[in-house]
Amino acid sequence: MLTSAKQIRTAWTRFPFGPMNLVKNPNVFDFGHVIWNETRPAREAVMDTVSNFNLVMVMDYMAESLLLLKDELCWSLEDIAYFTMNKRPDKFRQVPPPDARDKVRSWSSLDYQIFEAANKTFWKRIKDAGPRFQEDLAKLKLLNAQLQKECLADKMVRDKSQPWFHIEGYALRNPDPTASNFPRCSAMVRSEIEFTNRLKRNQTRTGWTQKKQQKKMELNKKMELKKKKKQKPNKKQQKQNKKQQKTKRAIQNAKKNAKQNAKKNAKQKAKINAGKKQGKKKVIKIKPNGKNPKGARRNI
Repeated sequence: MLTSAKQIRTAWTRFPFGPMNLVKNPNVFDFGHVIWNETRPAREAVMDTVSNFNLVMVMDYMAESLLLLKDELCWSLEDIAYFTMNKRPDKFRQVPPPDARDKVRSWSSLDYQIFEAANKTFWKRIKDAGPRFQEDLAKLKLLNAQLQKECLADKMVRDKSQPWFHIEGYALRNPDPTASNFPRCSAMVRSEIEFTNRLKRNQTRTGWTQKKQQKKMELNKKMELKKKKKQKPNKKQQKQNKKQQKTKRAIQNAKKNAKQNAKKNAKQKAKINAGKKQGKKKVIKIKPNGKNPKGARRNI
């Protein structure tokens, strides 16, 4: 049982890629720094890494972040139109306690320092953009609303690509692949995992995702072959099964013939006994198979 902070730290540092990197200073981990080193030189090194980025986007202000990205890459408003993805339903949202912010600040102090620095430059750039930025922001929100009416059905659906969480997804208003707006609408509602895999397939040089898919295909084929082998026996097994069936049929036919012969013999004996009682003697030659030749029966 881990009780102290030192025990937790020593336990988790043994696994450099463990789940603790998603809980304590995750952005620092993504930058390649040590999440537990919160000394002054470490902080300066982290901030030096952050300063190498031309733009740091803020997820809480996605529309504003995308507009800054548009200006940085010389894109148009149509290039950054978006739907909110990877979102949990409101009924699963929890209200944090009042002291949660202070606890996060002390627990992930490096990440908090990155956020404060990025947040300052973020709003400074928006202010420097002037009224044109606010006009583009209104146009982007209007464009998003128009795309929602054009592409999306009225009801939300569950994202099947992430069954371990209850994530909201979208259903297309017109799922017909031949529709004119299908390519764009289907791309807009593509889930996070599906989009990431598609991006890796397009950008990878080694084709690792294709290799994974090929391995999956090979495994599926092997499983199908195993099922077919279980369902369809080999040639040797087929021959053995045919021989067994023939022997079973022969035994069944022999049993039937034996029963029929026994019945015939019983009837003939009954007739002989009845003739003796009436004072008549009859001689009957009976073959072992129970069949009498013509003329074999005569009265004496």
